[in-house]
Amino acid sequence: MVATAGAYLLFWVGFIQVRHEDFRAIPDLSYGLYLYGWPVEKLVASVRCRGPLSVFAVSLAGALLLGYASYVLVERPALKLKRARPRAVPVPAVSAAEP
Repeated sequence: MVATAGAYLLFWVGFIQVRHEDFRAIPDLSYGLYLYGWPVEKLVASVRCRGPLSVFAVSLAGALLLGYASYVLVERPALKLKRARPRAVPVPAVSAAEP
């Protein structure tokens, strides 16, 4: 029953129509979570939390905070530089047969 409901939920989320503009307001923390998730989890586990669920919860909160800081201080300014870069204009090729 749970697997069927989970599969249905997965397909429903996959096929709903969402506008791209809806996600622009949400900061992309995925790369920060990728970078900081494991080190934060190891640090929290070394402090001897009471169980795996508490290690997960505390390390997720810490990694989200570090990921947000990384997004605000590094990624967002870098993305602004990417948009500000002028695009190269292609130069048409001149053939030798033209006078």
